[in-house]
Amino acid sequence: MDCSSFFSVCGHPHRVETSLSLLLPNHQRLMAVDHPFQREHDFHTRRKWETDPSYCDKIVKNNALYMKGRRLYDIVDLAIFDFLIDNMDRHHYETWRQFFMDGSFVHMDQAWGFAQFERDELSILAPLKQCCKLRWSTWETLLRLRRFGLGDLLHDSLARDLTAPVLANEHYTAVDRRLQIVIDAAKKCEETHSPQLVYDIYDSSL
Repeated sequence: MDCSSFFSVCGHPHRVETSLSLLLPNHQRLMAVDHPFQREHDFHTRRKWETDPSYCDKIVKNNALYMKGRRLYDIVDLAIFDFLIDNMDRHHYETWRQFFMDGSFVHMDQAWGFAQFERDELSILAPLKQCCKLRWSTWETLLRLRRFGLGDLLHDSLARDLTAPVLANEHYTAVDRRLQIVIDAAKKCEETHSPQLVYDIYDSSL
């Protein structure tokens, strides 16, 4: 299903060789949780978050998973990561079963990442734009990446990979463009809600 002009993942002629290695301690278990901003696979059915800009305030922030603590900030961090790499297939997320509410996310399944460099799927940023929540450390990291050039940093890192070139050069320009879009979205949240309501350093539930 992924061999098309949209996904650009095709075999030669029919198979694609891949490898995935995940080493976890025997006592650690992951659990999958439905993403509150998941989308339908058929691309024709639209979820409520795609049609209602107040979805996060009305639904997500009233869900016990996201009312307090780190989880909503994790969702936004993941959305920023997905937007930068153009991964619009985030239907669930993994976290540590034994820590659940207090555990960090394990970023898995980025198979659709870096498919297109000529366009930006702005809907991926819905968690940031609608919820307007952001870690201060994430904000500082975004600014540092802009200062040093995310595209250049990514290029230099991947250039040392044994499989280089990993990405087409246009992808490095795309991540810089998308980084600025994320920063602009965060600034708009500040202007709309004030920094005290946006950043985690002011969140008393943490």
